[in-house]
Amino acid sequence: MNKSCVTSLAVAVVALCVACGAHLSMPAGGSATPAATGAGRTGAAGAAAMVGTYALDTGGSFDVSATGGRLVISARGADAVAALFPPRGVPAAELRANERRVLALLNGRTEQGREERASIERAFGPISGLTLGGTAAIGGDVRTYVAVTARDKVLTGWYSVNEEGGVRAAEFPAGPPALTLAPSGDGRHHPDDPTGAAPRVTVGVEAGRLTVSGPAGVTSARPTRAATPPAAG
Repeated sequence: MNKSCVTSLAVAVVALCVACGAHLSMPAGGSATPAATGAGRTGAAGAAAMVGTYALDTGGSFDVSATGGRLVISARGADAVAALFPPRGVPAAELRANERRVLALLNGRTEQGREERASIERAFGPISGLTLGGTAAIGGDVRTYVAVTARDKVLTGWYSVNEEGGVRAAEFPAGPPALTLAPSGDGRHHPDDPTGAAPRVTVGVEAGRLTVSGPAGVTSARPTRAATPPAAG
């Protein structure tokens, strides 16, 4: 094929692609190469647009941040925790039982509880308040999250307590329970967990409200504060 034929073929390809709406980049060698699709940019932009704080009408809230096209959503309050981490193979009675044992522990009703309470007060000051923040099965533990007020500072932590009242696992202070989410390709996000052990929920924004869809239905939260997305890097 002579040079004029090659040139004509290239022009024809470009004309055809322009007609169908495709975009081509032409490297120095002269061959036409499809440019990168916008899927990755759309995913990252979609995630960044969801960043902020969303409040539930029942009192809890979700905090959403974004990194590299992934979302990180954390839950504060029993209602938010229940929506983001719906029970999966753990009876509700077991979740409530752990809450009762955690309250007994941190209120100093057992010897280990009095030791734990004293340890917190040595580190952070006298305890003046204790609020349950939700219970969920995470990482093999039934975790009850608590907000402890010590010397006018509210600290979050979680405890898993056995039937005898002893601490099975704990972290104090700790951040609220959170999930990392990947785009589903339909404007929604799902847990970024190839093992399949993560909660069966999806997250999206509909009519300006954050929605968390799970086995029990859809939970909707209104935006209260938009955060500035992190710089791309």
